[in-house]
Amino acid sequence: MKKTIVSILMAVVLVLTSVSVAFAADTYTVQKGDLLWKIAEKFNTTWQDLAKINNLKNPNQIAVGQELKITADSTASAPVAKSDAVYDASKFPGWVETDGLWRTVNKTSFKDGAQYAPTDKALKTIMRFASLTPTSVGKTDYLFVTLKDVKQQEDVVGVGNANSGTLTVLVFGDRLIPTEQSLGKHPQQLDRGYYNVGIASGYMNVGAISQGYGTHFFMSAQYPKKDSTLTIEDVYLKDKGYKYTLGYDPNKQGDAKGQVDAYGNLKFVCAIVIGTLDEQAETKVTDHNYPENWVIAQ
Repeated sequence: MKKTIVSILMAVVLVLTSVSVAFAADTYTVQKGDLLWKIAEKFNTTWQDLAKINNLKNPNQIAVGQELKITADSTASAPVAKSDAVYDASKFPGWVETDGLWRTVNKTSFKDGAQYAPTDKALKTIMRFASLTPTSVGKTDYLFVTLKDVKQQEDVVGVGNANSGTLTVLVFGDRLIPTEQSLGKHPQQLDRGYYNVGIASGYMNVGAISQGYGTHFFMSAQYPKKDSTLTIEDVYLKDKGYKYTLGYDPNKQGDAKGQVDAYGNLKFVCAIVIGTLDEQAETKVTDHNYPENWVIAQ
């Protein structure tokens, strides 16, 4: 009889232990120093999946004591106070290099499917982030035009480089055309135009990463096409009614709101494809065939 009771108790203990282990594997309590991608590695999953399952708006910000779901069917507690947020900016460079989130993305590395495309909410967050770009006098002398239609995207970046899971942002910069061709008659300033949109594009990349997406830059476009006099500005700016704010004293050249017509004042600089990375696609942090392009003066 005693042996039977002991056997039953051992069986119960084994069952409870297995349940406990299963539960522990379904959720995880964030510890100090944790990063989402490191947690994902522990459970043989991806940070993108964890962010999606837990509805994390910012994958870079998790909180000590917060319980994260590891599987879609698990339950987790609400995050603790924001003051306990786990974020150490000094770890960002290492996170970029080791996890490869800020990396070269092959042209065909984006998942195909509308469910993988950046949402309007995520896109607005990305655009707000890019708009934080500091310019010479705080004005946004560039314009972003976002294309969602696959055919339109392919017209710009080429067939096979966009799909239903991507969107393509056209980046236009000011002061890139001669004075006599400018509707605002403002002087040509190549360095400043490229400088401002260059920083904005970098911010957009970081913004996309913060929302769990990847980017691929195209410095040239399909337009003008063969036997066509159209430019990308003609196709996407002319008669569209887009306006933007000049980077210097806009009230001298713009309307009552200090804005000018985009067409005739802006020139295409680059296209940025944004989408969800395909985990199976080959990507890399950077090309290490060359020595580091920086020195520290002695």
